[in-house]
Amino acid sequence: MTTSALISQLGLDTGRAYRRDTSGPNAFSSDAFMQLLLAQLRNQNPLDPVQDKEFMGQLTQLNSLQELQKMTTMFQTFARTNNLSQAAALIGKTVEARLPDGKTETGVVSGVTLNGADAVVHIGSKTVPYASITSIRAL
Repeated sequence: MTTSALISQLGLDTGRAYRRDTSGPNAFSSDAFMQLLLAQLRNQNPLDPVQDKEFMGQLTQLNSLQELQKMTTMFQTFARTNNLSQAAALIGKTVEARLPDGKTETGVVSGVTLNGADAVVHIGSKTVPYASITSIRAL
């Protein structure tokens, strides 16, 4: 029996069964996995029970998924921090940036902020994406 069919047959709340774990923004809930596994064991065919290898494979897949999700979160945090520190190194330097409308903005970087995961530099009263900077000059 497939997992979706089992969820439907048991009348499980799919929102609850697939809720996010508090260990990370994308982590699959261990409780949800155990709930599905126990339901699968309760409803398995006694003439064709789940083999130990299959059970261990499922546990290994869950562990691998959780570790990959933790690594993804760490890499996203690292990338955000790296972008911010690279942009912060531009404070006090004259930069030229090409804006989305094709115009060029030149000026001294007075500050840096994060807009989501992207660094934004402040040139005078304007803010431009860090990625749009085309040249850097020291004063």
